[in-house]
Amino acid sequence: MTLGSLPVESWEEALSLQKMVGVDIITCGLPCGGFVDVYANKMPGIRKIDERFFLDTDALIYAPVCSECLSWLKKAVDKPLKAIIPGPATFLSVVRCDNLKLALEKLTEVLVEEVEAMERSGADFIQINEPILSRIYPVPGPFIRAINKIANSVMVPTILHVCGEISSFAHYIPRFEVEMVSVEFAGFQKNFEFLTKDVFEGKKAVVGCVSTKPLVEDIEMIKSVVDMALDFFGSEIMLSSDCGFAKTPKDVVIHKMKNMVRVSCDG
Repeated sequence: MTLGSLPVESWEEALSLQKMVGVDIITCGLPCGGFVDVYANKMPGIRKIDERFFLDTDALIYAPVCSECLSWLKKAVDKPLKAIIPGPATFLSVVRCDNLKLALEKLTEVLVEEVEAMERSGADFIQINEPILSRIYPVPGPFIRAINKIANSVMVPTILHVCGEISSFAHYIPRFEVEMVSVEFAGFQKNFEFLTKDVFEGKKAVVGCVSTKPLVEDIEMIKSVVDMALDFFGSEIMLSSDCGFAKTPKDVVIHKMKNMVRVSCDG
């Protein structure tokens, strides 16, 4: 199975391009811009001063952000739909607050409401993006519990996405109560060396097999990563890009994704 991810300006363009490249699961990503910014700009209780966001725990309440678009997308596609939210650890690495403990509690409540709305709107998968977790050691228990609370609030499968090298993160994977974990392997093939098979017990791997670099991987390059993943994880893997493509030229991304889909179909 292949997951879509393309740099776009609108939901309509995202849908059109993902249909064109032929992915199996349509990604309802966040149109261009920082994915935390999209949420921070719409959440009551978060204000922007100069170039920084500040969270007021007394004023933070839920407001739908991306869940509203899912109903339209669900009607427009005949394929499974994956929705994405910024995870609480990454969110609070960008948005300032006076009381981190209270801010995490309130933000988690808000994100739970959003993923529940996403599920009601037709999301078949929900991905919690936590790129920062590979750069935090040790990973604080409150962040793990917050992510698990979000994941356990819905019935649809959940995916935890972590960016970069996972040498310090790999052994935390069993503590996350998600069905899948998405890891970068195209740009970080050494990530295979940091894993043991028991770490993914009970979870499926979403394998990043094309990088976000402005180089179009050919079929053989992608297949080499996929073959390593098949040897390690077995046949029940999903293919994806390493990460989002906000800074990658669109024509390059389209070629990357088409090649990824070809490998999946040939496999």
